[in-house]
Amino acid sequence: MVGMGFAKMTVAAALRHTNNDLHGALRIIQEQPELLSISDHDVVPDWDGPITDEMIAQLTEFGFNIDVAKEALKRYGGVVEKAVEKLLFSGGVLASLPSSSSQTGA
Repeated sequence: MVGMGFAKMTVAAALRHTNNDLHGALRIIQEQPELLSISDHDVVPDWDGPITDEMIAQLTEFGFNIDVAKEALKRYGGVVEKAVEKLLFSGGVLASLPSSSSQTGA
């Protein structure tokens, strides 16, 4: 699946989730990527910079939903290229981030 262009981390998570079932893993990556809990080291926590109409337009030109585009830009610190990359790898769906309380063990 890595040879098909999917990120190695995503493939590994999908295979774990499906008990190494290749067809099931591919289905999850394509149809339900939000089920995979993949730590994303590129996330910029609590970023509150400007998101311009131009930035949103760049993402929507790829066919992404406006709300998803805004969330991706916020999540990745306004870096359009990173937002596009992550959305392309996830099929246009952003996985939910773990809550800050679960990250800190509270």
